[in-house]
Amino acid sequence: RWKIIAEAHPEVAQYLNDTLEAIENPDIVYAGNEERSIGVKEIERGKFLIVIYDEKSNKSGHLITVFITRNLIQFDDLKILWKKDI
Repeated sequence: RWKIIAEAHPEVAQYLNDTLEAIENPDIVYAGNEERSIGVKEIERGKFLIVIYDEKSNKSGHLITVFITRNLIQFDDLKILWKKDI
């Protein structure tokens, strides 16, 4: 799945380890739709890796997509499932 995502979004190709970290040790986890989770990991000051994955189905940990953003406002209406203490 990573190969498909990296080909579709070449800007994230170098962030495989950060992608895994966003699932295993995220800064924030939001509740997405369709029982998906949205892991957020700050990869540079003000630059965030967003990892959307499914952990509730029989495809546990199934990666849906990954992208980079500088603006988390798009997630303001989502429920925060977990947030790292800073």
